[in-house]
Amino acid sequence: MVKLGFICEGETEKTIVESEKFKSLLSNLNLELVGAIDATGGGNQLPKNILPFHNALIGLNAEKIFILTDREKDPCITEVKNRIENNLGHQIIVSVEAIESWYLADDVTLSAIFRKNFHCDSPESTPSKPFDYLRSELNKSGIQGLSSSKIKFTKRMLQYGFDVANAAVHPECKSAKYFLNKLKEASQQ
Repeated sequence: MVKLGFICEGETEKTIVESEKFKSLLSNLNLELVGAIDATGGGNQLPKNILPFHNALIGLNAEKIFILTDREKDPCITEVKNRIENNLGHQIIVSVEAIESWYLADDVTLSAIFRKNFHCDSPESTPSKPFDYLRSELNKSGIQGLSSSKIKFTKRMLQYGFDVANAAVHPECKSAKYFLNKLKEASQQ
């Protein structure tokens, strides 16, 4: 098994990476999670801040390190990758808008939450931020009991079965598909 470490932009990404569903996905790909670090913001994923995170994951025997971050306000993914690049060989994964766009791409989980078929045509280009868009759709449907806190909502998504592999199947969620493909490549090393 290839041992992976993750440097996550925030608590949401870390929670997803440490979930049993994600660990199962890794195991099926002959990968093992050895550690995930919450960098507490994209600014902490700059080259000057990465080395301590890198060293901590190497100390846990990580053979490959992934950096998970959002594009947010940057004009393109390449600019985000160039800003983070640190010459340590990390695999940088940038969700096109925000990680919550992957929730919108998981039709299976959202259909369970909405209790009817749910499909978002363009999860990575919603009219508002993906989390705000999702909350709006839930409010329109009259579904209550889902928190306005991103981390609590993430935990609820995971309870309902959120799966990066489901998001990667969506034809308009290229960042989740890219992530899954990079995980598959890591399993070949």
